[in-house]
Amino acid sequence: YVTIDIMAHLKDLRAGKTSFFVWATYYLCTFSRRLDVLLPFAILIGTIRILLALQARNELVALLVSGVPMKTLLKPFVVVAFAGSLLLYANFEFFFA
Repeated sequence: YVTIDIMAHLKDLRAGKTSFFVWATYYLCTFSRRLDVLLPFAILIGTIRILLALQARNELVALLVSGVPMKTLLKPFVVVAFAGSLLLYANFEFFFA
C-alpha cells in the first residue's frame, strides 16, 4: 500500500511541493490507524513461527520432557501479547483519539 501510494505521488515529492517530514508524518499516522489489524497478526505469526521452529528441532518436546512447566514456556508469549494490548490501548486512547 505504501509503495503504491508513494509511486502515485512521487512527482509532488520530487517537485518540492511537499516535504519529506509531511510524508513521514502522513505514513506514521496511517500506520497508527492500521495498527489494530497489523499488531495482532504480527504477534500471532511470530508466535506460530517460534513454536513451529521449536517443534521442528524437537526442542519443545525436550523442554517439556525435562520438566519445564508449560506455564513457564508460555509466559513470554503472554507478556508480548499483553504488551501489544497495552500499546494498542495507548494508541487509540492517547495518540489516535
